[in-house]
Amino acid sequence: MSLRLSRCVAWSTASRTILRCSNLPSNSSLWAFRSNNFSSKPVRQLSDLKNSIFLPQTTFESHIKPVLQSEHDQKVAISGDLHGFYKWQQENRNESDIFVFLDGPPYANGPAHVGHAINKILKDLVVKSRAIALGKRVSFQPGWDCHGLPIELKITKNVQGKTPVEIRELAREVAEESIKLQMNAFKRWGVSADWEKPYRTMDPEYVANQLEVFAELFEKGYVYRSNKPVYWSPSSHSALAESELEYNEKHKSISCYFRFPFINLDLESAGLSYLKNDKQEHIHALIWTTTPWTLPLNNAICYSDSIRYVLVESKTKKGNPLRDLYVVADDLLPEIQKVTGDEFEVLATLENSIFRDKFYRNCMYNEVAMPLLPGKHVSAKVGTGLVHTSYAHGFDDYQIAVSRNEKVNCYVDEEGRYTRQMGHELEGKDVFTQGSKAVLEMFKKHVVHKHNYVHSYPYDWRTKKPVIIRSCPQWFIDVSDIGHRSADIIDDSIKIASGNNDQSASLISLLKNRPAWCISRQRVWGVPIPAVELQGEMKMTSSPKLIRRVAELVREANSTDVWWTKPVEDILTDEIYEELNLNIDGSITKGMDVMDVWLDSGCAWKTIEDQGAVSDVVSEGVDQFRGWFQSLMLTSLAVRDQAPYKRIIVHGFSVDDKGKKMSKSVGNVIDPEVITDGSLKQKALGANGLRLWVALYGSEGVGDVKLGQIVLEDLTRRMTQIRNSFRFLLGALNGYECQEAQVLFAERPLLDRYVLNEVKNHLQRAKKNYEAYKFRAVANEFVQFLQNPLSSLYINSVRDRLYCDPLHSKHHQSAQETIDLIGRSLAACIAPVLPHLAIEYYMNHPVESVDPKNGLRRTIDELLREYEEREVEISEEARKQMQIAMRLKNKVDTVSKGKIDISKQEVEIMLNSEDYDFVQSIHGDNWNSDLVEILGVSGAQIYIGEPESVKFVDAQRKFCIRCRKHKREQKEQVCRRCTEAINC
Repeated sequence: MSLRLSRCVAWSTASRTILRCSNLPSNSSLWAFRSNNFSSKPVRQLSDLKNSIFLPQTTFESHIKPVLQSEHDQKVAISGDLHGFYKWQQENRNESDIFVFLDGPPYANGPAHVGHAINKILKDLVVKSRAIALGKRVSFQPGWDCHGLPIELKITKNVQGKTPVEIRELAREVAEESIKLQMNAFKRWGVSADWEKPYRTMDPEYVANQLEVFAELFEKGYVYRSNKPVYWSPSSHSALAESELEYNEKHKSISCYFRFPFINLDLESAGLSYLKNDKQEHIHALIWTTTPWTLPLNNAICYSDSIRYVLVESKTKKGNPLRDLYVVADDLLPEIQKVTGDEFEVLATLENSIFRDKFYRNCMYNEVAMPLLPGKHVSAKVGTGLVHTSYAHGFDDYQIAVSRNEKVNCYVDEEGRYTRQMGHELEGKDVFTQGSKAVLEMFKKHVVHKHNYVHSYPYDWRTKKPVIIRSCPQWFIDVSDIGHRSADIIDDSIKIASGNNDQSASLISLLKNRPAWCISRQRVWGVPIPAVELQGEMKMTSSPKLIRRVAELVREANSTDVWWTKPVEDILTDEIYEELNLNIDGSITKGMDVMDVWLDSGCAWKTIEDQGAVSDVVSEGVDQFRGWFQSLMLTSLAVRDQAPYKRIIVHGFSVDDKGKKMSKSVGNVIDPEVITDGSLKQKALGANGLRLWVALYGSEGVGDVKLGQIVLEDLTRRMTQIRNSFRFLLGALNGYECQEAQVLFAERPLLDRYVLNEVKNHLQRAKKNYEAYKFRAVANEFVQFLQNPLSSLYINSVRDRLYCDPLHSKHHQSAQETIDLIGRSLAACIAPVLPHLAIEYYMNHPVESVDPKNGLRRTIDELLREYEEREVEISEEARKQMQIAMRLKNKVDTVSKGKIDISKQEVEIMLNSEDYDFVQSIHGDNWNSDLVEILGVSGAQIYIGEPESVKFVDAQRKFCIRCRKHKREQKEQVCRRCTEAINC
């Protein structure tokens, strides 16, 4: 009589585990299996199998319901003291092995988004990898950047009629609320930090420290005030540093070719009398500009001594009564003809010396003569080779003015409108719109050609509006010296990398070519630049004593508003009057400029001065090459002659699956909460899923970090694989009680020895990757390891022994001890990336559940020491055995093609003589048992033969109902192993 067991389902009740079997014949007799005897009497129940078959059981769930995910993560965090981990490692780790990590402050402007997730989780991977994986004591004080225009913009509707102090209070409330929202999100993501003592750039102590740094910069001569061109944002009425710009690649300008008539250059003076004819000629300097609004502000035209210039005439306009001739660069003539659609005849090549002492007519004032000047910035790459120069509206232009000791006047106001000095036709007109059109209309006689020009143009990164270059009195820091010194230090000793990509050249280039740093902003919400002006002198002045006095008052009052609330006479002391050479009886006015926010955050190194003053690493987005990485280095080096960091880690920014920038208007923005807690269309992946995304997609490289439906589906698959693997590992420990190993490593089956050796190697690789900040490598290798060898080899192969061997046999014990060490090792390995998972593993572990906090407190080194104590080192003999077994397993899988239940099959194996002799020499019976387990078959016969092959054959023994393999002898009721298990 045959008995077919087609489906078995195990489940748990309050008192026992039951095995249900279905699809049994109604008249079949069932064998009774008892723990203390074996009987052939037919019975009608299979419940006695529970005493002899191992049934995996765990409270660890494969899937968490979306509505419960947030609650589940919170429960795990509490059980594992996730938010207390930072304090624990601070108190329990050796202070001599401290790792200092300076946080680049996020901006306190609204709730957390995916950009924050990339940045803060990547930083947490650094923190936890050092604290968990490497056992260091980590210092990480989170920070927030609190000042600046965006916060003021949020309260614009509420500031009408408000005093500066009232505006500052409203702005402070916005920053406070944003910090709360962001901090809660960061904690939700499992980020560990000193949340009780964050630094905030709006706090009195931070502001006082910043003022003291500013006083040092002033005292050392780095700070000065000057009336010169800066990037000016008409939309925010403030000067901007270059780091506050973003470039719009699709900006459209009205550009034009414009001519300025020469005054003292004609054909005769040029030695070109032979070109004269019966028409009166006019020679013009032809320029090209994308800012026609600056034409009435023209001060000079610059030329280059290294460019070849030619005199040209339009072929299409030879019929005109007057003859117009133009001077242009020879190399640029083809482009000029292409753009204008005109064809020019080259009449002569000109000597560059011809431009000396030559003048042309000002387009605004016809009787005013303007000079032609040599300029090193002039090139033949674009335009005409002659550069329209306006001292107040260009950086190179300004340098020309300085070299000639010329006065610089600006006739464009804070709103980007012409002032009254420009006359009735232009006064009050916006230079971008009405102003440009008005200028082109006013001087249309000299507009040779105009057209729309799409190009890259600087925008205010906060208001998203175009900026202008405008000369006005501002405070600056001279970075010419410290910029080059910073570049040299980075080149010599600071690694800037993301994964394996060296990014040092980017920052070095920016530092070496950085212009003067404009640090003053015409705002209310910020750190004041302490400066005063004596009535009638029109000159703002400051001093180290004045700046330090304000810092002192900030500390005394515990308020950052003292500059606005205290009368100037209460701020100035006798020493300050003397230092500034002020008339004590004069009327003195306070300056109202505040500092650039990059100077705010650039002083963050002051927060770690008591910990060695140098951060082991800093990590921000690639945009901070132009921002915080520079400001931090420049201020630190200038004030204390020391670099603020030893290493920089850079990351990219989030885009959708198609590589498009995330935008609310496009509708492709994904909130981090959708990933963690799910939505109607998206499964909840918890904090683990969000952190896995950052590790796999955003932790190495400065390229785009993709996030969209395809990525979310990939994360869902990976999280399912991870949780299923851990569920098996925990379920396999059902009933496990051992605190120490009972089976020596050398006595374990080959499969156990092999997998433990692989896990040890995996731990060692993970440690090296953590040390090198290669978090994507850690996460990738972890997921791959779960697939192979853990799942496809070990779990698939060990199930038979785990379920069917006698429960207290050495081989069953070996399987559980091996699985226990695997689980604890994998939890320690991935804890920095998926801390909730590591804690949850310990929460559900039959022994470790008494203290789930160990999920974050067991270091990789502790696990590796355990491997050493257990002498987990596979011998060369065992390695060769495993190589042969794996080679044969691949052949078995190839032959079966996944269509044969190989567990019920026997295989005949042909081995070459060398391998055959080898396996026979190492106790053939043991090898056969190991091989059968690894191949997952019922039996194996090995023969000498060439070529090596495997073949499925009919099993010589009968089917065993208990283990579901063909291992039972004809007269036995179950196979010998099952009999032993039943009777043990």
